[in-house]
Amino acid sequence: MRNEKTYYCVCRCTPSDGIVAIDAKLLTQEVLPMSIDYIRSCRNLRGKAYKALMLGDLCANAGYPNTALRVMRSTMRYIKMKDYDWVYRPINPSFNRLENIVNMYEVRQLGRRIDRLWRWLEHPEMARSARNVERYYDDLWFDKYYEALP
Repeated sequence: MRNEKTYYCVCRCTPSDGIVAIDAKLLTQEVLPMSIDYIRSCRNLRGKAYKALMLGDLCANAGYPNTALRVMRSTMRYIKMKDYDWVYRPINPSFNRLENIVNMYEVRQLGRRIDRLWRWLEHPEMARSARNVERYYDDLWFDKYYEALP
């Protein structure tokens, strides 16, 4: 009798959709903790946002939308909180603008992905993150420059 090796499918992906299936044990015990540790320890807020986007897409495509929502929403809240610190710091307008310093575009992308996931889960009433992000950064701009308006 011949020794036959048994192979288990750990991950399945397609060129158009990326990863469509991943082993639950691999995702929850290896990929998710390593990625969340990276998100927590990374000092670059844009790096945090992009890692959260990739991890959220991976979880959503693999069939774990609640995990994807949890990761993306917590990262979005943290980045927004850190961006608010720029309201009290002086910025030289000759060299920088507030839009260039804060991570508005990355947080917008997180908000859009969260909204898309809520619509995919058939809860369109919860899809308001992108709108809230726009309002938040408008308020942040007014908090910073309200005194300087004519």
